Amino acid sequence: MNIDNVIDNFQTFNNFARNTSNGGINRIAFSHPERLAALKFSMLCQKAGLDVYFDFFGNVIARREGKYPHLKPLY
Repeated sequence: MNIDNVIDNFQTFNNFARNTSNGGINRIAFSHPERLAALKFSMLCQKAGLDVYFDFFGNVIARREGKYPHLKPLY
């Protein structure tokens, strides 16, 4: 990933909930824009080779198997 990709991704996520009245970002939990952002993030994680799932609350959980799979993950 290069800096241009990082900037493009930030702009993409910002566009999911841009507030044109004040130029800020407003992405309310469980809203349609928040869900779109979570789906986009999960697709980027999958593309990077991570295992992705959504928990009960709609959080995106992305994980890559470590070098020592018998060890517990760090949180």
